[in-house]
Amino acid sequence: MRVYVNGILQTTVDTVIAGSPPAGYYASVSSSYMLLGYLDVGNPPFNLVTVIYAASLYNLALLQADITEIFELGGAVPERFKTGSQAAVISNTFNNEQAGWGGFNGATLTNNAGYVAYNGSGDIRHPYNAKPNQLWRAALECFSTVANNITFYSETGSQITFAVPGDSTWHTYTGIFRSDGQEATGYLGAAINSSLAIRLRNYSLKQVGAICHFDGDTANPSAQWLDSLGNSLHGLRTFTGTAPTKLVIGPFPVRLASDGTTTAQQLGGGTLLPANCQLVRVRARARTGTPSITLGTTSGGADIVASVALSTTWKDLTIALTGGILSAATPVWLTASAANVVEVQIAAEVLSA
Repeated sequence: MRVYVNGILQTTVDTVIAGSPPAGYYASVSSSYMLLGYLDVGNPPFNLVTVIYAASLYNLALLQADITEIFELGGAVPERFKTGSQAAVISNTFNNEQAGWGGFNGATLTNNAGYVAYNGSGDIRHPYNAKPNQLWRAALECFSTVANNITFYSETGSQITFAVPGDSTWHTYTGIFRSDGQEATGYLGAAINSSLAIRLRNYSLKQVGAICHFDGDTANPSAQWLDSLGNSLHGLRTFTGTAPTKLVIGPFPVRLASDGTTTAQQLGGGTLLPANCQLVRVRARARTGTPSITLGTTSGGADIVASVALSTTWKDLTIALTGGILSAATPVWLTASAANVVEVQIAAEVLSA
């Protein structure tokens, strides 16, 4: 695993003394999980005190140009890397089975115990669905009695060729190729450079790119930090972890709607506003009717906005808090006098320490 901080590869690990921070991390990962913001070494272990605005895990070695691009994107995942997955799209042991592969143009596959024999000068193919500019990693073991080449390719994209020595020994090959710029249902192919037999086993094909991405904009007080890429590799906050707080520069809007009941409800379902912030503007409207509402930091409270009647047009509300300042991270509770859906918009600004 390689760790980059602000686009710079971290290549050393300092000795941890009394919880002092390490300079970086450059190693392999053997655990079934990983920790972010916490290094379980030293006595006591080191907790990272910093701002993390985005974190991603990739299943390929990124080029320095890729790292620079990601950094300039503010940590976002480039479009071409958004389809990464640890689950194999195609996986074959080739143990007495071909599992979707077939011979074309004179090529044949013959089942054997533990492998298939590939004969002929044609190619073998397997159907697949390709997204535009998708990256793929193929891995395969090959055995040949004579020097040979085997090429993997997508029907409408790039290809990669492996040189197989004729030493009657199994060799493992892995490489990355790309589908072209259009979405297509096509096939993956493989071809050898002669009609001489070659043996194949343990083939897999994976989508290459980011396998998970955590964005600071999705940080919330719950126990999870959600993976935005669809692989459901959600992060779980440990029992010693604190609730994440978004770092916001300048006024930011919070716009939420009530559920249309008269029961006091916690807007957003959790802590909504960060510590040491100032409410700049609060306004609200009812979708129907003219209910009166209060807004508070506790259930049924009115310390943010005292009771005020609304209409179906936006209304600026008087902020009851002294200076509009909240010193601690806080929820926002809304209570309405009638069962109407109410929309609330709050503009707040994080104050400097």
